[in-house]
Amino acid sequence: MDTRTTGQGGIAITPRGGNQFGLLRVPLPCSRPDGTDRLTAITATAGRRHIERRRSALRTLIDHTPDHLASRLLRRRTDPAGVVLTASHVRAPEPMTVLGTPVIELTAIPWLPPGHTCFTHLTTHNRTARLSALTSTSAHNPQQLVQQWQRACHEGDA
Repeated sequence: MDTRTTGQGGIAITPRGGNQFGLLRVPLPCSRPDGTDRLTAITATAGRRHIERRRSALRTLIDHTPDHLASRLLRRRTDPAGVVLTASHVRAPEPMTVLGTPVIELTAIPWLPPGHTCFTHLTTHNRTARLSALTSTSAHNPQQLVQQWQRACHEGDA
């Protein structure tokens, strides 16, 4: 997935790699009692501008840092010991078609980074949000995570 936004030129895949995500650590405000309050706090630290800055910084790191050093920095940043939850969100363009046929549903297929126990991927399309969760066999009660996402979405919709 090329992470450049519309209007950014250049080749689709840089010489050093194509999947250039913006890595962003977001504090989870679990102590806040209200779901809307928690979402507002998360949105303040994970908005589009923050993510674009991280994406741009990651592209710069990959393009201008020696491979061995960039690899060490990325491994440290994504080390499972320092990451509680790995999540992603993709806002699909609307309307969207495949071979001329309108897309009516969209489901993301998450990946599981090495050493991690869970990856969630939220996709929004056609005024519908869909969560995909992939867990390892060592994940404790993965169904609870999905149920909590569902509850949070219902709280936000109320």
